Amino acid sequence: MTRPSLSMEMLTLRELRKWTGITPFELLLHLVAIFVSTILFAAKWFGLVTISYWHVFGSMFLAAGLNLYFVFIVALRVYVEEKQLRRFLAIFLRASMHGLFLMFLCQKIEGDFEHGQVAIQTSYGVVFMPVWILLAGLAGQMVRLI
Repeated sequence: MTRPSLSMEMLTLRELRKWTGITPFELLLHLVAIFVSTILFAAKWFGLVTISYWHVFGSMFLAAGLNLYFVFIVALRVYVEEKQLRRFLAIFLRASMHGLFLMFLCQKIEGDFEHGQVAIQTSYGVVFMPVWILLAGLAGQMVRLI
């Protein structure tokens, strides 16, 4: 009796770009930002540095801002040359929701961990609302590509 193979394959870079619209440059930019933020978070957690969580997440804010800037430049160029702005509106929405999520999360974490009180009177469900919007957009893109 032969068992079915349960091997899982990783997404290729081409499939990732096709399904999500994330370019290799964006991926590299965000991976470097996550790496720097992780190091700063560990240093803050163990008391090696005394910085705020806004500084810890600063590299991620910088990466999100640079991503938004490059998306805006490419969208402007495509609109001027080809009049196709609709494709880049989804990418612009994705970059905006990512930045908004980072801001909400940092604000919530700053109050909960740093000050020991609730900084904003919203739940984590509201903080993660941009992520749900991103997932809904990604699901729509997946259905469109099938």
